[in-house]
Amino acid sequence: MAIAMLLKKDNVKLLPRVRHFIGFPAELSGGGPQRPMPAARVLLIKEDHGQLFLFRYDEQGTFAGDTWHRNLEDAKHQVEFEYGPLAGEWVELPEGMKEPKEIAEHLLRAAGEN
Repeated sequence: MAIAMLLKKDNVKLLPRVRHFIGFPAELSGGGPQRPMPAARVLLIKEDHGQLFLFRYDEQGTFAGDTWHRNLEDAKHQVEFEYGPLAGEWVELPEGMKEPKEIAEHLLRAAGEN
C-alpha cells in the first residue's frame, strides 16, 4: 500500500507548522551542527515490513524527513497538523512506483506542473 500527495505551492502565509532537521538538537549533541531539511512538496505514506511511514520529499525527490505512525489515520492526521491548508488530495500510486523522484514527477505531471 502506498498513497501520495502533492502539497500546494507554499507562500509566506501558509508555512508548515513543523520543520524537520538533519542532526540532533544542540542540547543532545553538545552543540553539533543541525541543518533544516528541504521544504516538503511531496508526501508519501507507505507500509514497509508491517510498519507505516510518512515520508517527505521536495519537488526533485530529495528526502525531506520521515515519521513512523501506528496506522493510516494517524499518518493522515499528522499531515493535517503539519500542513493544514497546504494539503492536497491523496492518490494511490501505480504498482511498482517506488523511487521518490519518479513519484514527485508523477504527481507534478498529474497536477499540470511538469
